[in-house]
Amino acid sequence: MNVDYYPTWPSLVTMAGLLGLASTPLLTAADTPPSDTKSRVSSLDGLRGFLAYGVFFGHAARYHLYLQNGGWGFTTAFYDMAQTGAVALFFMITGYLFWRKLLAKNGHPDWLGLYVGRIFRIGPLYLITITGMLAVVFLRAPIGQEPLRGLAKEIASWMMLGVNYTKLDVNGYPNTHGILFGVTWTLHFEWLFYFCLAFLAVPARSKYHLQIVTIALAACLVHLVLTHRAGLKIEMFAAVFLLGMLSGSLEERHWLIGGSQTVKSAIAVVFLALFAATQAVDYAPLPAIFLGGLFYAIISGADLFGLLTSKAARRLGDVSFGIYLLQGLVVTTVFSTTWARSTALRSPAGHWSMMGGCAILLLILATLAHVYVERPGIKAGRAIASFLHRYLKEASIKTT
Repeated sequence: MNVDYYPTWPSLVTMAGLLGLASTPLLTAADTPPSDTKSRVSSLDGLRGFLAYGVFFGHAARYHLYLQNGGWGFTTAFYDMAQTGAVALFFMITGYLFWRKLLAKNGHPDWLGLYVGRIFRIGPLYLITITGMLAVVFLRAPIGQEPLRGLAKEIASWMMLGVNYTKLDVNGYPNTHGILFGVTWTLHFEWLFYFCLAFLAVPARSKYHLQIVTIALAACLVHLVLTHRAGLKIEMFAAVFLLGMLSGSLEERHWLIGGSQTVKSAIAVVFLALFAATQAVDYAPLPAIFLGGLFYAIISGADLFGLLTSKAARRLGDVSFGIYLLQGLVVTTVFSTTWARSTALRSPAGHWSMMGGCAILLLILATLAHVYVERPGIKAGRAIASFLHRYLKEASIKTT
């Protein structure tokens, strides 16, 4: 008798429970957003939490395979699409926000503040997460499994804030990156995009920025189609970032979807349904286009009938970086006990009950990380950027 370990309803019920928990005073600490940037798109803040848990539930389903045979594989289209779609939308958000910064400053943003801000936005929680990963490694494989020089290089590679995505095993511990569910690979593409901003500033200064982005996006998509390329390809992720940038250019031209919130939300749901209908479990052009339409509807004001602008959704969005980054560490720690593993392998109910508990624990830890790690990191980044600006200004005055 085949037992279905991948039903859809457990993740939906868990998500509803998380929203309920997030709406209570217990998560009041998450109310302050990680940035006080003006003209925020509130629906994007609410979207982030769903995306982070979309990735979590995709991994939660696959973790059953990992418990069985130590490998990750296909589960169902729902869970695989929840994971890949969420990552694609995260990249669109990045493309949109930073392209909008360039457009707002006519291609001349505060570069120092931008890059210092990124380092201190990503760095503190990233380094704590990697420290947790290393703690797991050394508890399971005490130092001495390999030469100290090699060990130092491995640790240094992991400490580079995701700039150089690595799958290096540390101290000979196999599948080290699996402790974090391998989520740090997305930071590598984020950093690539940040490093490209200096080049993107040139078209941002042009009145034809919309046309330039459209042509670049079309070139990426046509190339992907003609070469039958999909999956983790640089052209694919360039296209996804460009879809976010396209929405930014359309917004700058005031070419957004009109109508009521209900109409906009209905349009967003149509694009979401089209994405689901593709049944694409990997990164591919057509699903990306439908997600781009969904994203465009959201930045036009679609809030999915109030869901994305609810207090609970915005709280989840505020702590979404911690939800995303800490998920593997939480599940790995919980499932390090024989009881948890045996419970999860006994039945689908056992598996999803354990994952539901992990999801709640993850929310609590992500909220604490947001308050005590992310916010102080952001504040420190601003203070350091301000100090460097003053120092460079004084140095410039002295030289003249």
